[in-house]
Amino acid sequence: MKKTSFFIFICGLLSFGLTAFLKTGKNPEKTILGAWKEMDWEYEKTDKFLANSTIGKTISDLEKTEIAKDLVIHEAETWTFEPSGNLKLKNGKTSKSVKWVLKGRGHILQLKHAKGDTENYQLTHLDDHRMVLNIELDNQARGIAKLVFSK
Repeated sequence: MKKTSFFIFICGLLSFGLTAFLKTGKNPEKTILGAWKEMDWEYEKTDKFLANSTIGKTISDLEKTEIAKDLVIHEAETWTFEPSGNLKLKNGKTSKSVKWVLKGRGHILQLKHAKGDTENYQLTHLDDHRMVLNIELDNQARGIAKLVFSK
């Protein structure tokens, strides 16, 4: 009887500790909310046929235009994530709105365009002040681009 009571006590204590631990972790769906300013685009990984010197290189405006021409995010300088699941993409006076959701373990940002197009971004870093997204490039640049934002 003493062993059973002790076992139940230990299980309860572990359950309480685990619950408290999980509640103290940052929720990416809350951290991402608010306005994020685009700071930089750079190559993180490129096709093996391209020179290694492109890795870490800032992407020029011309290359950025070519990479993003088929993406919803094209020319958006400020991304504002709203709790309702709307994402407002602003560039000066122009603005677009798409739906956003975090998938997986909060590491995939999925954007849904009104026309039904879907874009997936790898969320590689997120804290209260900095966000890093990676996109796979399918065009002539072939590789992975890193988009860096600050809050």
